[in-house]
Amino acid sequence: MTHALGYAEASTLNISTFRGQTVDPTSLIIAYTKYGDSNLDSVVTNSDLAYFVDGLATQIAPSWISGDYNYDGRVDLGNDFVLFEASLLS
Repeated sequence: MTHALGYAEASTLNISTFRGQTVDPTSLIIAYTKYGDSNLDSVVTNSDLAYFVDGLATQIAPSWISGDYNYDGRVDLGNDFVLFEASLLS
């Protein structure tokens, strides 16, 4: 299992377009993507890792963008990082 539905508000992602469509800053972006793709750009990169590390360090309002890929209300190494890592290996 390497994919899931991720979500974030457009303003949090700092985007005005998503997959070729103009979006309002208050739009909720929902995408079928790989675990670990925090910013929903369809690839897992160092910027996604930075979101994860920040989420792991702060634990403030855990969400997809901050690394809570299994939606259990926390960002952790035992579950969320394992999902992040698996997406890199697939």
